[in-house]
Amino acid sequence: KLKRLEYTLLGEGSKDGRAGGAGLVGRLQQEVDEVSQGVSRFKHEMAANAASQDEKVETVKVRQEILEKEDTVRMERAAGVARADTQSVAARVESEAKALWAQLEQRRKDANQHRMEIDAQMTAEEAARNEQVMALAARVEEIKEDAEVEVATVRTNVDKNEDVRQ
Repeated sequence: KLKRLEYTLLGEGSKDGRAGGAGLVGRLQQEVDEVSQGVSRFKHEMAANAASQDEKVETVKVRQEILEKEDTVRMERAAGVARADTQSVAARVESEAKALWAQLEQRRKDANQHRMEIDAQMTAEEAARNEQVMALAARVEEIKEDAEVEVATVRTNVDKNEDVRQ
């Protein structure tokens, strides 16, 4: 019975003298070896996958940092462009405001000059009218004096005629 049990468990026996022939123990030993190799391969694959995942995570982190830096650079560039645009617009507005102020001042000066010219013209016209009025008043005085002389002459003649008639 022991021989049969040994045969069942060990089978034919291995050629190198170790257990592991075709018997039950040998088959179990082969399955254990295969499972052990499978576990070893699985561990190796898992380690490789973990390393690959770590590399991918590290790559993603690096890419994210690069993108964040690029975004920061873009934002700074955009802010710089916006500042430059704002300064340009402010300079243009200031320049236009100065130009408009200069035009306003020139128009004010022109209006004052025009008013002074009109005042001078009105003063000259008033002086001319005053001269005309004075000349007309003098002429009226001359006519009045001539009329008085005529009236006196006519009275004298009328008086002479009355004397003669009397």
